[in-house]
Amino acid sequence: MNKNFNKTILSLLWIVFTDSIGWGIAFSVFAALFLDRQTAFLSSTLPDSSRYMIYEFVLASYSIFMFLFAPVIGGISDCYGRKPSLKISMLGLTIGFIFSALGCYWSSLSILIIGRVISGMTAGSFSVAQAAVVDISNQHTKSFYFSLLVIANCLGFSFGPVLEGMFIHNEVLPTGTITFLVGAGMSLIGFFSVLFLFNETYIPDKLNTKLNIWNDFLNIKIAFFKPILNKYLISFLFSMIAYGLFFSYVPIFLHQQFMTSSSSIGVILSALTILLSLSLLLAGKYIFSHFDKKKSILSIQFFLFVVYIILSFYIRSFLFSCFLLGCTSFLIGLMYIGLLTLISDATEKNWQGRVMGVVASVSAITWGIGPILSGVVSSMGASAGFICAALLMSVGFGTFILSKKTIESISNSTTLV
Repeated sequence: MNKNFNKTILSLLWIVFTDSIGWGIAFSVFAALFLDRQTAFLSSTLPDSSRYMIYEFVLASYSIFMFLFAPVIGGISDCYGRKPSLKISMLGLTIGFIFSALGCYWSSLSILIIGRVISGMTAGSFSVAQAAVVDISNQHTKSFYFSLLVIANCLGFSFGPVLEGMFIHNEVLPTGTITFLVGAGMSLIGFFSVLFLFNETYIPDKLNTKLNIWNDFLNIKIAFFKPILNKYLISFLFSMIAYGLFFSYVPIFLHQQFMTSSSSIGVILSALTILLSLSLLLAGKYIFSHFDKKKSILSIQFFLFVVYIILSFYIRSFLFSCFLLGCTSFLIGLMYIGLLTLISDATEKNWQGRVMGVVASVSAITWGIGPILSGVVSSMGASAGFICAALLMSVGFGTFILSKKTIESISNSTTLV
């Protein structure tokens, strides 16, 4: 590997890490601003129900605009190259962080929301980074570089709350102000890393590729109508909603079933994140480099379905339950990389940025739907969340089986012709 290649990879990892920090920061900062009555951001007389609604709304504003605009950022990368779209993403993230910091400083909910909207609109850097990896990878290395990007994404998300914890007790500026300013500094570094370290990985065909923002909004619809790709995307959608529900439900399950303390739950969630990161690395480096992706994904989805069912049987053993929770996080990482690689393989070269934008949009929706479902079923007993996750996983599993039949049907038709 030459130095330019290494600089490009390092630049992409920093970009993804910084972008995901913004999502991690949001959870901890907004919890302190909206749920803690000690802060002066909201009126002390505001009831808890209103505080919860504001908290969820501000968090959701980011996901909604990411869902809408990630395909547009991907379309820009296919029309003008990866570098311009990455610069837009990093510059937009910097501006979003600054607005969020100003919202915290002035205790202005409207400015804070504007900051989150800007961040969501330009949050396509992860999908563009994935497209750049496709550009510089072959069939043997693609899964590995996908794994590195997702690990950077997980680490950034995990580091966000840590960053907030470092500045939450300062007495100089209001809660969240310094944290968002530090985030702005990191994203500005990301912008300059794109400017000076990132080497363009994709030169578009100027004659055949034109930007049409309205059509890029419709890329999700287009992707879900492609014969094989749509099956992979539907399988990805339901499988990841199941995981979003699972991860959100774990604290509820542990508290209801074992009366686990909040500190212990935090340790368990951290352990699950570590297992997920480990599986992401193994998936790209070893698993999918040596085993058939389609058969492996089918096996993984089936095992996930079985684990969800077992967890729903009111297990009395705390250690065995934790073992099953760990198995789920490990298997999810393998499945994610496998499906992501197949989605890329099923897409033509000049549509890689768009399809990764669609994947980012789908991911944003799954992390919105999963926690909502968790809240809905939490009052139905300790096993309800896992039963719901098993049902969702069965849809993902069944759809993936249909994708194999579609491929066989197309292959048979081609042979006959």
